[in-house]
Amino acid sequence: MYSLDSSPVAAAPEPERVHLHMPVDVRSASLAVLAVVASVYALHWASAVFIPLLLGTMFSYVLSPAVDQLQRWHIPRALGAAAVLFAVLGGLGSMVYSLSDGATALAESLPDASVSGTTCGPARSACSASSVNR
Repeated sequence: MYSLDSSPVAAAPEPERVHLHMPVDVRSASLAVLAVVASVYALHWASAVFIPLLLGTMFSYVLSPAVDQLQRWHIPRALGAAAVLFAVLGGLGSMVYSLSDGATALAESLPDASVSGTTCGPARSACSASSVNR
């Protein structure tokens, strides 16, 4: 290094670094546990907000490739997003409609199964009685 008058200046020696080896004490560990418990409680308390927010974020990441493909086909992004949402909701709706008859039949057969105490369905010839006899 040089000073302003172009004469060499000796570099100052770098100070020696000090390493502190601190063991984990009870207070820091208990504070960490309390922080984790408080965070879990806060997330549970605010789950009505966080769960839909995180689900929406996940769905946006999942559906963005389809919207990007529609945008590459020169469909406006907002219209493509609406089309993808309608397609997903239509698919879910048709799936629920097609499964509704089976779910209704299952719901109607549940009281019969709980009264008879058998462990299998309508074909009772091969059924064995449950271990709990009422």
